[in-house]
Amino acid sequence: MSDVDLFRLPVELLHRIFDYLEAQAIWSVRRVCKQLYSITSTYDRFHLNVNSQSKRLLKLFSRWISPECIVSLIFDIPESSSYFSWCLRTNSEDNMIRLFISLFAGHRFTRLRSLVINRAYDGDIDFLSHHLNTNSLESLSIHMCGDRVSSTIAFINTILSQNCIRKLYFNNSVLIINDMPWPDHCKLEHLILNTCGYNRYLIVLNDLLNLKIFVIDEWHSYNFGFSTDLLACKHRSLLTSLTIKNCTLPMEHIETLLSRTPALVHLKLISRKRAFDSIFDGYNWEQFILNRLPQLNRFEYFFSFIHKTNDYMKILNRVIASFQTPFWLQQKHWYTICSYAFESQTFELHTTTIHVTDSNNLIKFEKLAETNTYRLVGQPSKTDRTKTLNILNLAGNQIGDIGAEHLATALLYNTVRFDTKGFFLCYPAIQKTLVELNLRRNQIGRSGAQYFFKLQQNNTTLKKLELNENADSICTIVEIAHRIRYDKTLNSLNLAKRQIGDLEAQYLAEALRINNRLVSLDLRNNNISEIGIELIADALRNNSVIESHMILQLGTVATTMQRMKCDMANYTLDFRLIQNSNFFVYLQSLTILKVQGCQIGNKGVQYLTDIFQHNNTIIAVNLDNNEIDDNGIKYLADVLRANETLTTLSLSYNRISDNGIKHLVDAIPNNTTLISLNLQKNRIGDMGAQHFREALKLNKTLLKLTLRNNQSNSCTIVQMEHEIKHEMTCTTTDWTGHQIGKEKLECLSAALKTNYTTIILILDNNHIGNDGIKHIADGLLKNTTLQELSVRNNRIGNEGVEYIANVLKENMTLTTLNLSNNLISDDGAKHLADAIQKNTKLIKLNLENNRIGDSGAQQVATALNINTTITKLELSSNQIGENGAQYLGNALRNNTTLSLLSLNMNSIENKGLQYIAASLIINKTLTKLKLQQNKITDEGTYCLIDLLQNNNVP
Repeated sequence: MSDVDLFRLPVELLHRIFDYLEAQAIWSVRRVCKQLYSITSTYDRFHLNVNSQSKRLLKLFSRWISPECIVSLIFDIPESSSYFSWCLRTNSEDNMIRLFISLFAGHRFTRLRSLVINRAYDGDIDFLSHHLNTNSLESLSIHMCGDRVSSTIAFINTILSQNCIRKLYFNNSVLIINDMPWPDHCKLEHLILNTCGYNRYLIVLNDLLNLKIFVIDEWHSYNFGFSTDLLACKHRSLLTSLTIKNCTLPMEHIETLLSRTPALVHLKLISRKRAFDSIFDGYNWEQFILNRLPQLNRFEYFFSFIHKTNDYMKILNRVIASFQTPFWLQQKHWYTICSYAFESQTFELHTTTIHVTDSNNLIKFEKLAETNTYRLVGQPSKTDRTKTLNILNLAGNQIGDIGAEHLATALLYNTVRFDTKGFFLCYPAIQKTLVELNLRRNQIGRSGAQYFFKLQQNNTTLKKLELNENADSICTIVEIAHRIRYDKTLNSLNLAKRQIGDLEAQYLAEALRINNRLVSLDLRNNNISEIGIELIADALRNNSVIESHMILQLGTVATTMQRMKCDMANYTLDFRLIQNSNFFVYLQSLTILKVQGCQIGNKGVQYLTDIFQHNNTIIAVNLDNNEIDDNGIKYLADVLRANETLTTLSLSYNRISDNGIKHLVDAIPNNTTLISLNLQKNRIGDMGAQHFREALKLNKTLLKLTLRNNQSNSCTIVQMEHEIKHEMTCTTTDWTGHQIGKEKLECLSAALKTNYTTIILILDNNHIGNDGIKHIADGLLKNTTLQELSVRNNRIGNEGVEYIANVLKENMTLTTLNLSNNLISDDGAKHLADAIQKNTKLIKLNLENNRIGDSGAQQVATALNINTTITKLELSSNQIGENGAQYLGNALRNNTTLSLLSLNMNSIENKGLQYIAASLIINKTLTKLKLQQNKITDEGTYCLIDLLQNNNVP
């Protein structure tokens, strides 16, 4: 409508439009143009809301609006505690009510029909009662603050006595009922109370003869039924509308209550989280209404009760059936909905005209009495209540197969959206926004999963679907099929041992038809028959966009191998454990071949070798557990002689013995590409192990060889020799905490004799003991490259140290030796001291945390008098006392190379410290001395002070 058309309307019509606007809005319209200014100037039915307006705006209204033109007045006082303090200051200009009266002449409100006062004190009401004209007031609403209400009661009583008031709301219902002297012939027709009980209810019915509408926010059920003769109904109630918003009464009490009001036309009852009783019985309600409330034509209700169950459908059907009689559907047209809210485990029964919930976040399954149909509805949190829905999380509910059917049907047409109340409804809509749906742990079975499989074929917006942990494993397969369709990051999928049958294979096949990203699919150890395999094969046959290799682990028997020779390029093929002989799939560029567990035997191996004649891209072959013996291994040996691409070959769990190994190792020296060979769990003996030992001397490319669990223990030793050989190709070998056994130590000893690369060997925390260190020492006697050896915490005693001491006498490359945390005592220290006197390469010696006492310290001290290479000696955490300290102090007088001496946590006292301190006056090379946690007192520190004053060592 144009501006010209607006001004052609009658002024009376524009004024009727203004009746729906507050004064603030009309003020904005007034300033648009001269015509509207003139029209608003003649308007005389203002609705003024006095809330947090500024003084300036309120003063502006007082100059513009005459009090005689105000018909509705609202004092909406802020909830802040600071404002309540203003209210207490009766002379403050910040008090909203007092400020308003000071600007408007209260006695001039001659046409005031409605007055609302929110959050006021008794003193404010008292002030209003003396300054505001309420003679024409028809509606009054007061929400009090504070405990004092005497002035408020007097104010209400004055208004009621004027016989104009028709509607009243007061939040302090106890006082208004108990203390209010209701005037005779009160004309009140509409009463709203925040609380009420049975006795007060009877008082209202007895004293307010003209009351038509009665609204109770909360019913107090205590002392129900208590009444005296004075409270007994004195007359027939004319009440036509009754609303109780929070009623906890049982059905028999509700019937007693309603029997007092036979003229009811409208009834509204809300009862949350109650016990299940006859209030949920439609047949009972039907008889009561027919007998006691014959004039009732509008019945609104909401009842709920909590009950945890998986069989919610049975309860829904039973409850809703009693509300589907002709009385409800045809005579009264009161349509009922019964629902189950999964999260709160609450059953709700309500009419379609009412909307009440018990939670801010509910997913509900509903049954409608009118149409006898079901639907799944939900409500997001208040902060997420928008018109579109992208992510829906229904995990941990119990929607079951029926709920899954309705949800999948809705999603099939992208029909999930929010209605105007914030609920999403499952009926056709325009929005296509849902992209993620979580239905984990929802008791969904096979039939429910099938609905979501159909959904996948048509819905294009749902990108993520979670169905795991439901009643049937097929739900997981449907979820996986959905991932195959829509997850662009998915390139590998392991579905082994999932009990997949032909139906599940069908779901996967449908998804594989359109997938162009998956490169690895493992379906081993399942229950797929040739029907299911054909479905998957057909899907792969028609898939022409896969760019990488596909690992299809299905399983077959030897007859299939003959058919594999055709058109094999582009995919990895793996046939396992499903025993089907009719699988034929055209694949190209075969790179990985897995045939484990199919018992293909020697004949199958022969067919496989034919593949290598047509394929030069295979890099890995797995033939585990296939009953291959020495005859079958001949075919593979022929392949290895000429093949230039194969890097990995696995033959574990077969029947290969020494003769077969001879064929295999004859081919290994000529092969330059194989880097991993697995032959564990065969029948290889000593001869076969020796064949490998000789072949590995020539082969330089095989990095990993597995021979464990064969007939001869020599196989394990050969494997360890090979492992150690390759592990020790680096300059540092660290086997800390490996729990090395005797066999590996023997292999390590042999490796050390020929190793020319490892210069640091760490064997800490292995408990190798004296016998183990003997093997290490034997290898070191012939080793010419190792520079650092650490064998801390290995239970090495005096006997073992003697082996190491012998090495130090001969070996001239070892510079660092760590023997800490062992069992070395004075005898062991003597072995080491003898060796140190002859050794000219050792620089660092660590003997911390052993059992060396004064005698051992004496032996070490003697060696220090001769040794000229050791710079760091650590003897902390031993048993060295004053005598040992004296021996070491004497040695320091002569030693000119030691720069660090650690004696922490021994038993050295003041006198021992004096010996050492005296020697340092002469010694000019020791730069670091550690004596923490000994038995040195303050007296001993004087020696150190003197030393520090005279010591000039940098």
